[in-house]
Amino acid sequence: MKQGRHGLEQYACVQILLVLVGATLANSTLNAQPTLQQRIDKAVLVESVKVDYDHMTDGHFPVEVRLRNTSPQPIYAVTWAVTAKYADGSSKTQSSGYDLADRYLAGDEREKPAHPEQIKPFRSGDDFAATMTLMGPRPTGVECRISLVEFEDRTVLGSKEEIQKLIHGRNVAITRLSEILGDIKAADGAQDPVKGLADRRSAILAEAAANGDKRVTRVGPSTVTTLLSYRAAYLANLSASAHGDKDILKAIIALQMRHYEAHLKVLTTHSVLQEAAQ
Repeated sequence: MKQGRHGLEQYACVQILLVLVGATLANSTLNAQPTLQQRIDKAVLVESVKVDYDHMTDGHFPVEVRLRNTSPQPIYAVTWAVTAKYADGSSKTQSSGYDLADRYLAGDEREKPAHPEQIKPFRSGDDFAATMTLMGPRPTGVECRISLVEFEDRTVLGSKEEIQKLIHGRNVAITRLSEILGDIKAADGAQDPVKGLADRRSAILAEAAANGDKRVTRVGPSTVTTLLSYRAAYLANLSASAHGDKDILKAIIALQMRHYEAHLKVLTTHSVLQEAAQ
């Protein structure tokens, strides 16, 4: 009987030990799971962050950020934050990003949209350089952290806040694009497209004067552009590009319509995202 009890005690000790070992291994596995930031850092490498001190004027200085796609998947959008550190120990962080879904609307109102086929995601191993403008005194140093990565398959790595900011930006672009497309189609349906554009622009300006416009579509270093003013400027430049020739304007309008319809499809598709798997 003593041997039996001893055997049971040994068996119980072994079982307890196995449970403890199992719990330890489970905790180790959980602890081994990479954090969200580690997963982001694994997808995109910050190769360098350089401040152009020679062109620093009036508290504005350009910073070049160079990134590399170190993930196996093509990247469609990336957001980063640059932190400038100062001699007094303070720091200031500003965010920027590059979104291929909205790439064709970059630049000023005179820029013609690129065709969707010309917009390619960053393939694995590709480098990417972007310049952003920081405001403040001369920093003693800068550092960059990637905050969001969206892959071509519409999976994304980033906080809920960053993902919502990306989607919001695309929704703003969808609104802007839809209304501009409506302007173009109205002119396309007019017997005289030159007069059609002029009438449409006059109606937009009258609406802005009567009701105002708080829908911001673009924020620059020193300017804020509302949707109505953007549309009015776009139509003026579109008309000017044809130099008053109706046939040329019709051809330009037809091309713009095709491009904008294709880009609207791209934006709409990439406004539905899901979290990337581990």
